[in-house]
Amino acid sequence: MTKTYELCTHDAHLVLHNQLATPTFKNQQNTRPYRQFNKAGRRVYSNLMSVDYAWNQSDIIAEDPRTHGAMYVPIVAGSNKTTCLVATGHQEYHLVYMSPGMLTNTAHRGHGNDILPVAFLPIPKTLKKHHWKPAYQKFCHQMYHACLAWVFDPLKDGMTTPKVV
Repeated sequence: MTKTYELCTHDAHLVLHNQLATPTFKNQQNTRPYRQFNKAGRRVYSNLMSVDYAWNQSDIIAEDPRTHGAMYVPIVAGSNKTTCLVATGHQEYHLVYMSPGMLTNTAHRGHGNDILPVAFLPIPKTLKKHHWKPAYQKFCHQMYHACLAWVFDPLKDGMTTPKVV
């Protein structure tokens, strides 16, 4: 017997584009990486654009003539389990949400559209006695990651070719 699972998703590129176009975020974006130090001269990591990885990615962008003028925009994604009771027959899903990683901490405290849902990943159900079997665990792992690959596929081209936003 073959079961099918429904993946509900938005276009991740469109969600990101809408987040970046939010007028309230105009002055709440770190458009370039930075290094921050406290009074004692020690490095302070206050958000994603203050880490070395962001700095290194910007160096890579700057070295390629095809990407001059482009900006590094990291994506932060998260997931948690939620239960949809209405019209789903008590179906459980993993809610996947995303945020542009170059927003300031002030933008994140504003409770706007800094973090938006982008997908509902299905959670397969089985009998309790099968839940810890390696085959079932492997299936869940593969389905979860295949769904995430599908959800974030619209962003893939922008990882190598700059997109104007």
